[in-house]
This record gives sequence, C-alpha cells and structure tokens, in this order.
Amino acid sequence: MPQLGAAYLGAATIFNKANRTAFSTWESAARTLTDAKRLARAYAQAELAFIRAVQAIPWYGDGKALARRVLTIDNLRYVAYRSAEGAGSWIEYRVSSSQAAGWDLKGTAASNGVRIALGLPPVGQPER
Repeated sequence: MPQLGAAYLGAATIFNKANRTAFSTWESAARTLTDAKRLARAYAQAELAFIRAVQAIPWYGDGKALARRVLTIDNLRYVAYRSAEGAGSWIEYRVSSSQAAGWDLKGTAASNGVRIALGLPPVGQPER
C-alpha cells in the first residue's frame, strides 16, 4: 500500500502543479476566447497526464476498483475540456467547461476514496 500511495500521490502532485500553472497563466491573460481555449487545453493535458500516470500504477484488490472509478471521472472531465478547447464561441466554451467543472466535485470524491484506501489524507475541492 505505501508504494501505491506514493505512486498515486506523485501523479496527483504533477496534476495539481499543472492545473495551478494553467490557472496562473489564465489569471495574467487578457481572457479572450483564445485564452480560455488555451486554459482548457492545459487542463486537458493535465488530465491526460494524470490518467496515464494512474493507469501505470500496478493496482490490485479494492484499489483497482477505486482507481477505475477515478479514471472514469477523469476521462469524462478530459473529454469536456477537449470540447471546450475546440469551442467556436463563448457559449460552446461555457457549456463544455461547465460540464468539466461538474465532474470536479465527483472527481474529488473519487480521489478521496482512493486516497483514504491508500492511507493518504483526503483533499478538498480542486483548485482552479
């Protein structure tokens, strides 16, 4: 379990750092639709890196089922961010980014299930 916990924590740390960097870039941008699409692209890239890192962990037992739940939610969030990245208008962008945001709370709950099972402390709402 400690090795699984360390591997999961490593994936989560990289994901959180990428998200903070993306949001920091957004904060200093002019906040045009192009900037918003760049933010969605950065979030999607962070999601994909996290998904791949979690898939690479040699899960076993209950942790495997919990990881599958996390991956399902992260895949849905990834798809929503990719849709936001390809949006042709602010309305399309907001619809897709709202869908992604809707998965944030579920993703946090799923991640906390994994974290608790691995002996790690739970976390709050993701920073965006």
